[in-house]
Amino acid sequence: MAPSVIAVILFGLVGFLVLPPIIKGQLEKRLTAELGRTVTVGKVRVNPFALSLTLDDLDIAQKDGPGTLVGWKRLYVRFDALLSIAGEWVIGDIELDGFHASVTLNHDGSFNFSDLLVKFAPPSSAPTKPDRPVRISNLSVTGAEVHFVDMTPKHSFTTVVGPLTFNLTGFHTAGSSGAPYHFDATTEAGESLTWNGTLVADPFSSSGDFKLGGIVLKKYSPYLESLSRADVTDGTLGLQGNYVINLDPRVRTLQVSGAELGMRGLKVVERAGSRPAVELDALDVSGVSLDAVAMKATVAKASVSGGHASIRRNADGSINLLALANPATPGPAAKGSAQPDVFVGE
Repeated sequence: MAPSVIAVILFGLVGFLVLPPIIKGQLEKRLTAELGRTVTVGKVRVNPFALSLTLDDLDIAQKDGPGTLVGWKRLYVRFDALLSIAGEWVIGDIELDGFHASVTLNHDGSFNFSDLLVKFAPPSSAPTKPDRPVRISNLSVTGAEVHFVDMTPKHSFTTVVGPLTFNLTGFHTAGSSGAPYHFDATTEAGESLTWNGTLVADPFSSSGDFKLGGIVLKKYSPYLESLSRADVTDGTLGLQGNYVINLDPRVRTLQVSGAELGMRGLKVVERAGSRPAVELDALDVSGVSLDAVAMKATVAKASVSGGHASIRRNADGSINLLALANPATPGPAAKGSAQPDVFVGE
């Protein structure tokens, strides 16, 4: 048997049979030590001829308590050695399936991974050296899911974003050519989020369009609770438009154009006594343009249909709708006589 054939056979045996258990053991040992969390890997597969690596069923446990911080079902990475000779690292494919993460914002404002941010944050005095550019021919994320809990409001906010998909092609860490991307996700409440456009890494810029549909307003009431004395008990929101972001200091841009907003079935009640304050069948706003750098905003058209508002003068002379906009104060609501309600609109 020719030496070249023997070399190919040995190369394959090492790649297929020897490397996977070594990589698996080293990943679990080193990542557990570095992250301060138990890390397990279900299976490692190496294809030495395709220069690919597959990690199945990776799990990074929470630091305190049960559950998973980050994990996935399958990660596949294929390195393109021939194209990398030309002066940039080229990754042919990255496929991530079944990614899942649990993000918690604690009462004190810290995250359940804040210790990792501190540990791996680069020193402020670290010199910045240009790295060899990286090109990713294709990045695909499927079946992803993110659980988010915010414990900073009086009543915690919880949501699940997923299933989530993301696709990015022709991405470069250097150069001004934009890489096309598509993002699509739903939430546990049936809300939909879609973004399409292009990405540039350095300096960061992006342009494209976005669409949010079926946003359940009541779901986000924990964030409004301390800002007003009213509760949103019903209503959905939709928003779509085009955007341009450029973080280059010379041409810094943050704009939204051609935006449209639609609200349906809005219902706002006074927290004290649960009296209806505002009910709105439909609100449509179109031709919205925003320029965050120039601090400008324009609206071409706005229309309202259906609904009513309950306006009442309280015993202290205040108007109920205006008082509802004040931050909520702890303790029981003051009792007293009030003028009769006046209903405005239909």
